[in-house]
Amino acid sequence: MGIYDRDYYRNEPRRSLMGNWSAVNFLIVVNVAIFLVDYFLAPEVPRHPGEHWLDFHMALSPDLITHPWRFWTLLGYGFAHDPQNIIHVGGNMFVLWVFGVDVERLYGRDRFMRVYLSLIVCSGLAWVAIQLISGSDVPVIGASGAIMGIGAIYIYNFPHRVFLLYFVIPVPAWALGIIYVGLDFYGVVSPHDNTAHFAHLAGAAFGLLYVRTGWSLASLLPTRWPKWAKFGGPPLRVHTEDDQPRTQREVQMRVDEILEKISREGEASLTPAERRELEDLSRRFRNRR
Repeated sequence: MGIYDRDYYRNEPRRSLMGNWSAVNFLIVVNVAIFLVDYFLAPEVPRHPGEHWLDFHMALSPDLITHPWRFWTLLGYGFAHDPQNIIHVGGNMFVLWVFGVDVERLYGRDRFMRVYLSLIVCSGLAWVAIQLISGSDVPVIGASGAIMGIGAIYIYNFPHRVFLLYFVIPVPAWALGIIYVGLDFYGVVSPHDNTAHFAHLAGAAFGLLYVRTGWSLASLLPTRWPKWAKFGGPPLRVHTEDDQPRTQREVQMRVDEILEKISREGEASLTPAERRELEDLSRRFRNRR
């Protein structure tokens, strides 16, 4: 019996940045929309043949340290993709969907979105640092670093899930992770393409850091958001009646608190004690009805 099947609460609409969409679907739509706008509507950049205006100006450049007013590119680059290569955005969004759905279900929409945005910034900062150390001035675009972080979180939680490599070879998730990380390490020591391999590795590392410690850049953000900006799903509210006795209202208030935590952080965030309490309170509420 799922939480949405219980008869002691109902969904009530709430204004939200994403409406009723899942975080994964919202991110896919935003990334694809930016790609299409850049491909069909954005002009080419003068003196940069083949460069489209949108991805050119959203790219994260190593000169960020001397151009701090472009700080917003630490987040913006993660939503821009090469308009000349549909596989760039298509592949990233497919992998985000494969790994992201279960990670979002595990942690909840609010926490998933915070972690995803944090992974974009963290992998971007790592990329800028390594480019400055190496003396390179190559900019970066794409969501790959954040998606590698989500993939690392997925593999940590579901290591024995089986995938079909090239849609043919069955491979457990942990082995798939080793393959991806190995290819990125090879790409770092023997660069032979324009892929931001170090950003991938940084994203995976920050993903593992989060799943082991709970720390991310999102930890530095406010714990409460305006109602319109919340990423969580619609609030779960218990039925109320004006003539209910105070003790029953107290039961409802406690159930509301637990359900709000589920909406905010996912059902997996409940402690065993909270699960037992929710079951007990729901039984008491049904009996009184």
